Formats: sequence, C-alpha cells, structure tokens
Amino acid sequence: MADQPSGKTATSPIGVWWGRFAVKHKLIAQFVMFYAFSLFVTVLQYVMLTFLPELIHAHTNWC
Repeated sequence: MADQPSGKTATSPIGVWWGRFAVKHKLIAQFVMFYAFSLFVTVLQYVMLTFLPELIHAHTNWC
C-alpha cells in the first residue's frame, strides 16, 4: 500500500479508461455523469411509485 498514491485509483480497465477520458474531456465526462445520475433517479422514482403504494397498503390498515 505504500507505493499507491493517496488519491483514489481505478483498478478495472473501464475505470482506468474513464479516468483518462475524464481528464481529456472534462465537460463531456461531467455531462455523462449528470445524465447517468438523472437516469438512476428516474428509474428509482418509477420503481418506488410502482411498488411502494402496494407495500404500504399491504402492511397498514389505513384503507
């Protein structure tokens, strides 16, 4: 561990490639990360709005 730098380093080939790409193309990398996060939030909202009401209804006596 002494020979590794103090910052985070990627060990997978995709992580290494992404690190090089992000350094060369900062704005594109920021947009891709923003898009991926937005897509994740959208899918999370879809899953929650699809299944959460049924789970709440099954475990409560509100209705």
